[in-house]
Amino acid sequence: MSRLLCSAFLLLAFGLIATNAQLRVIQPKEVADLFRIGGSTMIPGTTATFGAPVYGETVLGRLVYAPSKSHHCENDYNVSNPNTQASASSVDRIHVVLMERGDCTFVTKVRVAQEFQNAGAVIVMDTNGLSRDDVQHIIMADDGYGTVVRIPSMLVSTDDGLKLKNALAEGKNLLVELSWDVPQRDVVSVDFCVCVCVGS
Repeated sequence: MSRLLCSAFLLLAFGLIATNAQLRVIQPKEVADLFRIGGSTMIPGTTATFGAPVYGETVLGRLVYAPSKSHHCENDYNVSNPNTQASASSVDRIHVVLMERGDCTFVTKVRVAQEFQNAGAVIVMDTNGLSRDDVQHIIMADDGYGTVVRIPSMLVSTDDGLKLKNALAEGKNLLVELSWDVPQRDVVSVDFCVCVCVGS
């Protein structure tokens, strides 16, 4: 008599984890208040599928921007060193480079900022009129070369990006905080059914 062992795995339920990217202006207060909705000044965004976001932690840095004819796809812009700008703190801050979306992949933009602008993080502002809700459905996808990127990045809405850009154009020094959270309410729920069949 021979015995046949059959194993079947049935996926009954599956839920995706939604990863939120959030940005907050720490200083100055008058700029932070531009983003206030209710009691929160958090700016929601979407996280790149490449790079190194620090889940559950925060990154603090000086936001910097410089115009680029290539939409920041090439090394044709130069951002100032954040540690040479006026600051209420003597603690060194990383570069957080603000740039516009368009003309090349997200990976290309972030890689250029990482290699040539000493960026510690990148914020890409949408230029297609997308709202905060719209941005949550955009995927900052890897174009196949994302393994060379070692810094985190996020995409924010057109309106939020313009507010940041305009504040910098007015000469304000922006200290910002970036965070990447995995919401506890959106958990993975997986049930397996294992069937063992014995036959002769």
